[in-house]
Amino acid sequence: MQAISPQEFDELLKDGKAIPFDIRDQDEFNERHIPGAVMVPLSAIDENLSNTVQEKDAVFYCTSGMRTELAASQIENAGIHSTKFLDGGINAWTGQGLPTIDGHNAKSGLSLQRQVQITVGVILLLLAAASWSGAAWSPFVIAAVGLGLGIAGLTGTCAMARVLTVMPWNRSAN
Repeated sequence: MQAISPQEFDELLKDGKAIPFDIRDQDEFNERHIPGAVMVPLSAIDENLSNTVQEKDAVFYCTSGMRTELAASQIENAGIHSTKFLDGGINAWTGQGLPTIDGHNAKSGLSLQRQVQITVGVILLLLAAASWSGAAWSPFVIAAVGLGLGIAGLTGTCAMARVLTVMPWNRSAN
């Protein structure tokens, strides 16, 4: 799988030579995606996907590029030829000022990323208060939260975000 820059990807799209495949979750896709992108979660990548590509380049992307790189072998094993991935993901795309279709979580009014940030902030404040009151267990929970954030940053996946997606304020009416 070949990495391409946002500018190269934009040129392929303008020339009609590529199909963008977003491998993120539905909530992430709804929040922001590249115009014309097809949402294909990793679990749905199989041999049938190669039929939709035909004579075009399949360009896969996620938020930062990490998940796409980790999924490269799965994508290639699906028999999709001329595969590429957006180097830096949609973050690099928007960093170059390229267009996106933006939405938001209509029920909560807050993006999932902001909900995670608020939740982590509140947890850390509560743990700080617990440690000041002498709770011997609080440093261990702080370390667990830090480990979770580190894993989220390295892998591009977030356990807390997955938990927040099932909360009542984030569920769709469908």
